[in-house]
Amino acid sequence: MKDIDIREVLFDYLDETYGRIRILEEKVIYGSRADAIGIIEDLIIGFEIKSDSDSYQRLRSQIKDYEKYCDKCYLVVGKKHEIHAKEHVPSYWGIIVADENGVTLQREALECPKVKIKYQLDMLWRREIDDMVLSLSYPAYKSYSKAKVMERILEKTDQAVLKHLITKILFDRDYTIFDEDKTDKKYRKTKTGITVKSIKKRRKEPDLKVSKVVRKKKRKVSRKNT
Repeated sequence: MKDIDIREVLFDYLDETYGRIRILEEKVIYGSRADAIGIIEDLIIGFEIKSDSDSYQRLRSQIKDYEKYCDKCYLVVGKKHEIHAKEHVPSYWGIIVADENGVTLQREALECPKVKIKYQLDMLWRREIDDMVLSLSYPAYKSYSKAKVMERILEKTDQAVLKHLITKILFDRDYTIFDEDKTDKKYRKTKTGITVKSIKKRRKEPDLKVSKVVRKKKRKVSRKNT
């Protein structure tokens, strides 16, 4: 099964499972590029996709990067990798198997023990950091670098409050009015929101076209006990 086909059934499954989820595709996280990051209330979920033609060559380093940013992580594989997938990820990673009929949840993900709130905070743009500072009634820190402002926020803010703010900001982010990452964006409209995919910038004006994913039939979602 190809990567693009896995994404379609995976995103159908996420829509049906979470109801309200924002999906960021090809998000740079430390030294890796996450295939998909799911944002729901108070939770950031990572999804690494391995199609039938992919290998596990880079997975070890990818796992380390996902675990810095994501509260929960899933390895999403085609049928070719179904039997041996669990051998390549930690026991707290979830496993999802995709085929033409939908997905099978082979193993639920547990809370990642290595996630750091500082990395999640760093996912925000400087403009969003400044807005957060104002909402928390902290000093403006206008002369501070982004890293220095983040230090102040981490020192003064309860972690549960901060996680809620981070996920809310990421969920509500509007790529059509501000793009600090200086890349164009492709948009995939889903039932619960818009998924975003970064692409290399080819011209000064961002390409903000919105396209709808066409679903030919309802996908079957099954759960497999392990």
